Amino acid sequence: PAGAPADVAPPVRAFDSAVPDAMLEHLRQVFGPASSFWGEHRYSSLARCSSEDVGYFSYAHELTESMGGTSLGRIILHLLRVATPCFPELKEARYAEWWAHCRPHPSGHQMHYDSDNEGIGGAR
Repeated sequence: PAGAPADVAPPVRAFDSAVPDAMLEHLRQVFGPASSFWGEHRYSSLARCSSEDVGYFSYAHELTESMGGTSLGRIILHLLRVATPCFPELKEARYAEWWAHCRPHPSGHQMHYDSDNEGIGGAR
């Protein structure tokens, strides 16, 4: 941004092709609209995009090399390796949080730190 000190790193970065094609295809299968993930989690895209009886939820994983024993663990560790050169403080990270949505196009999802399903019904 204009006027920002030169020694301040941007807080967000985009990484083109950060996930290899095979990993991306796996994610598409695991989290695609017809995936069993949504039914197993009682997820409803019509109930404010959360489980009707459980509500919104996410998963937290401890960052250990043993988490590479699962496909999602391998993807998380891969993304950590991709991002760490730009964000060296990630070397100290101990946990990774993830969540998934299956929303009707183009309901979108705003970038946020913490909010109440931003993007549903417009920006607030």
